[in-house]
Formats: sequence, structure tokens, C-alpha cells
Amino acid sequence: MKHRTLRIIFALCFLCSPCLAQQTLYSQSLQTALTAQNPNLEFLLLDLRTHETLANTFAARPIPVGSLLKPFIALGYASAHADSFPTIVCHGHPDRCWKPAGHGAITLKEAIAQSCNAYFLSLAANLTPAGVASIPYLPAPPNDAPETLIGLNPAWQIAPSTLAEAYASLLAAPSPTQAAILAGMRGSATHGTSARIGHHPGGVLAKTGTAPCIDAHCLATGDGLVVAAFPANLPTLLLLVRKRATNGATTAASASRILTQLEALHAE
Repeated sequence: MKHRTLRIIFALCFLCSPCLAQQTLYSQSLQTALTAQNPNLEFLLLDLRTHETLANTFAARPIPVGSLLKPFIALGYASAHADSFPTIVCHGHPDRCWKPAGHGAITLKEAIAQSCNAYFLSLAANLTPAGVASIPYLPAPPNDAPETLIGLNPAWQIAPSTLAEAYASLLAAPSPTQAAILAGMRGSATHGTSARIGHHPGGVLAKTGTAPCIDAHCLATGDGLVVAAFPANLPTLLLLVRKRATNGATTAASASRILTQLEALHAE
């Protein structure tokens, strides 16, 4: 009965323009259900049409978000370079990329899909102070070190709700750079670092991040994060997930499970 009630509320709230009481009841029920099924995850679900937070198990404090910063560094670079991006050769570990052998010659679109450190370190190193100041949607970084700007160190920390809204703004502000970023996020979900998110009706735009763990109880050096917006052509929901003591690629599989649970509710 509990799940049937939740599915009825889901239908009312997801498909229609709900009254506030319906939406509040839906949000509370949805968070309870998803938390029970995903006890080891932190997640935030944002309605991109109303900007209402439908579920949120994160604490309010800012956290390191790793490579989830990279799309915004691209936007800051674009503002100073007329939306023109280089092709960069990634040599792997010598260029501080996570992939030992490197990605070879890579463009912005594929650098987003593969979360290439070498590419974004190069962009960040070529940001002027004005370019750093023009990075949109996020609070100002604490310094302009390239490692800070792309999340290789934990200095630039973002509240999960702020990060979710930043991605919502990115999705809603069309430009040539935004189009390339979204194409890269689609590629991330199909063949890139988010590929474990799997197939979902309508497709998914995704980006992974592996953030340095700074908590005293850390069991590993990093935490995995994923942002997923869906359906891909006209996203209506945005999901942010963090899983402790793993990486972003593995966390994509956990995000996939939540997407499947949401699809099951919608199907009813």
C-alpha cells in the first residue's frame, strides 16, 4: 500500500502542476523510499522545471566535488576565448591524467566524456584572473591554482544544493560551449567515465567526479560523485549522488539504480 500511494503521488506531481501539499507529500515519501533502498548513498534530486528539491540526504556544508567542476572551467575559458577551444594531446600520467596511457589528441567534447585531467589542467592554466572571476554559477574559488580549479585538490568546496543549481543553470543557458559540454555529458553516459549508468529511456547526460576525502573517518583517499540529468534531450530531473570510499565511475552504477527506481515509479 505504501508504494502504491507513492506511485499515485508520483503520477500527480511528476506529470501535472501539483499543489504545494501534494508536492510536499511526494517529496517526503520519495526521499523515504529512496533512502531505504540506498542506505549507503548521499543524493539530491532536483526538479529542473520548478527548481524544487524533491529529495536531499546531503548535509548542508560544502564538500569537495572533484571533476564535477570541469564543465564550469570550460565556461570560464570560453568567456575569454570566444567559445574557441584547443585540441590538446594527453600523455597520461606525465600530464597528471588519471588514465596511465593518456587520451591522445582530445577536444572539449571528448575531454568532458572522458574527464581528461590533462585537458582541463591546460584550460585552467590559461585562465587569466578575469577568466577565473568569470567562471559562472559557482562561488568564487579560494585560489586560481589549476589543481584547485579542476578538483584535484579539495580546496574549492561547493554545497551540494549549490552544485545542483549550477548544473541546472548550465543546462538552461544555450551557447556553443554549453552544446559541446552537453554532448560530452551524453558521451560520458554512453562510452565515457559515466558508462556504468547504463541505458535508460530517453538517455542521460552525466558527469563523474572523484573528490579527495577530507573527513576524519575516511576509509579511502577519495569519494565518487555523479551528476545525471534526464531525459537527455529535455532534462526534467537532475540527480546528484555521492558514494564514499570509491570513484565516480563506480558511483555511476549506484546512480543508475536510483534512475531505475524512479522509472519504476513513473511506469506505474
